[in-house]
Amino acid sequence: MRIRVLLMTDEQGTPVKTDLELPDGATAHDAAKKLVAARGAGFGRMLWGDDGQWRVIVFVNRKDAAPETPLRDGDELAFLPPITGGAG
Repeated sequence: MRIRVLLMTDEQGTPVKTDLELPDGATAHDAAKKLVAARGAGFGRMLWGDDGQWRVIVFVNRKDAAPETPLRDGDELAFLPPITGGAG
């Protein structure tokens, strides 16, 4: 299956969209592992810490999702950093 992935890949938060081929039944976590294999360990550290805790929020088709969420052909997957702030 083919999915579209949205990544924030640099310090400026520039979004990058890419397509990814995955086997049927793959999850958002499987997609993340494939991206880390292609982009390197530094990219992996952007996704999760040494303790295994996710540093990003996972979205599937613009809805908050768990890393274990199964994906379907044509889905849009996003790994976005948590956003903080507010009126001050």
